Amino acid sequence: MFLEKQLGNGCTWINLDLDKLKKLEDLSEIYGLDKETIEYALDRNERAHMDYHRENGTVTFIYNVLNLKKDKAYYEAFPMTFIVEHRRLITISNTKNAYVIEQMTRYLESHDTLSIYKFLFASLEIISNAYYPVIEQMDKSKDEVNGLLRQRTTKKNLFALSDLETGMVYLTAAAKQNRMLLEHIQGHALYRSFNEIEREQFDDAMIEAHQLVSMTDLISQVLQQLSASYNNILNNNLNDNLTTLTIISVLLAVLAVVTGFFGMNVPLPLTDEPHAWLYISLASAGLWIVLSLLLRKIAKKKLRKGARMAIENYMPDFAVEAVYDLTVPSLQAQGIKAVLVDLDNTLIAWNNPDGTPEMKQWLHDLRDAGIRIIVVSNNTKKRVQRAVEKFGIDYVYWALKPFTFGIDRAMKEFHYEKSEVAMVGDQLMTDIRAAHRAGIRSILVKPLVQHDSIKTQINRARERRVMRKITEKYGPITYKKGI
Repeated sequence: MFLEKQLGNGCTWINLDLDKLKKLEDLSEIYGLDKETIEYALDRNERAHMDYHRENGTVTFIYNVLNLKKDKAYYEAFPMTFIVEHRRLITISNTKNAYVIEQMTRYLESHDTLSIYKFLFASLEIISNAYYPVIEQMDKSKDEVNGLLRQRTTKKNLFALSDLETGMVYLTAAAKQNRMLLEHIQGHALYRSFNEIEREQFDDAMIEAHQLVSMTDLISQVLQQLSASYNNILNNNLNDNLTTLTIISVLLAVLAVVTGFFGMNVPLPLTDEPHAWLYISLASAGLWIVLSLLLRKIAKKKLRKGARMAIENYMPDFAVEAVYDLTVPSLQAQGIKAVLVDLDNTLIAWNNPDGTPEMKQWLHDLRDAGIRIIVVSNNTKKRVQRAVEKFGIDYVYWALKPFTFGIDRAMKEFHYEKSEVAMVGDQLMTDIRAAHRAGIRSILVKPLVQHDSIKTQINRARERRVMRKITEKYGPITYKKGI
């Protein structure tokens, strides 16, 4: 649609609909747009960025807009062009992002006077907010597909999971590009020319962009983990089927080998015996039974070995009474330069956010020795930040333990090798399992309080079964006063 609206203070907003322009030359002749800007507007693969023309002060912004209609089996994002001139904002739209123009129009109608950049950053915030309903829908679809795959692993459901994963990759890339654009604006000299109202609106757009990246990145990682899990399941099923077919082939080969001798032109026992077929059948049956028992024994041995390896994934490298028992000399002796620690019931009691004097002294001792403490928690950013900001501790939220996302992020962000860190936690099912998956050392501690939050009680029930198996195989875990 073509629009020309007054923003106030002599400023104008013009929207140009590419689908309705008869001649692209009109963009240059009537509206004074240069050839490079027109190419940006026409290129559907253009990435989000800012282009500043020093000669005339014109600024071109390319921002990724979600296509609400799925042209394929998944959602995609397409670039939209914003051009800021001295007293004019020009947007170049098409049918895929026309809904943004409608929302911008409604926003303008609800405000009397707007500066160009106030309106621009409000529009970028509108674009970010348009992603959320679709992402929430994809998250629900992910849970539905996961439930269907748990019941039956079919091609249809696997393709649906693949489409979700592909779409989320596109949306994550688009969200990250948008965030990078805003960060570029913040570091540009242009940012210093904004007034207070424009900066506040810019901050709102930046917050939405950061939240969108966190949300898409998290769901994308979960989808990748689900895809990898079902890939492993399919591979295991294929191995089981091949094992079954191999066993059947071995058993059938017995009869073929035994009867094959009688097709040779050599004298054999029982050749003239009228009941030879009965003896051969009994001998074959006996060999079948022996081979079946032998193969069954081998299979059970492999299963026991696999079960033993599974239990080992929950065995901690060390076990101490409390996190405060990890002294500076013992950590240094193990070459540990950073302690990744769980939050609730490990560092602080889940119902006592202020911590204890012992915890505060322990933090002080490790800091003085140059050993970094990093909280790696499955909680939300708000919960973790509120709990640790008073102590000045680094943290990683939404760690998704027992997966390795949080541990990997901590090592990457703070530049540590696997040999230089250890994961400390009070739960076998999350903290210790995640450490094994990440290939780092694990330290189990006793919970600070015996009553857990509701969501942790579910893990505790599973943990008790694992603990019984560990005790049966290796004996009870002994908690010590150090490592």
